[in-house]
Amino acid sequence: MDTNRASPDDEGNGENVEEGRPLAGRVAVVTGGGGRKPELAHSFYEQAARGAVAQDFVHHAAIAKERRALLLIESRRTTESRDVLKQAIQLYERWGAQPKVAQLRADCSALLQL
Repeated sequence: MDTNRASPDDEGNGENVEEGRPLAGRVAVVTGGGGRKPELAHSFYEQAARGAVAQDFVHHAAIAKERRALLLIESRRTTESRDVLKQAIQLYERWGAQPKVAQLRADCSALLQL
């Protein structure tokens, strides 16, 4: 096991992925010119996930995908949110975070069955 990689048991929330982009994604949703900018947030989360996968930080990619899926759910983009959520679950499985996988499957079971 690579000791330089975080494990599912590590503290922290992974908010500093790819130069802070997941955090920037959340900020873009609630700020910017007096209005919400979810498309900018989606872009930041997707960029963060790609960068994290490229660097083999699957736990960061999973978090970014999960956050993007939640924004898509909020935007009522059902098909896209389901696909992104499935990607997040696959990444969490790859990381070995089975409790998180179970939580997402339970919390989003209706969406995942569409």
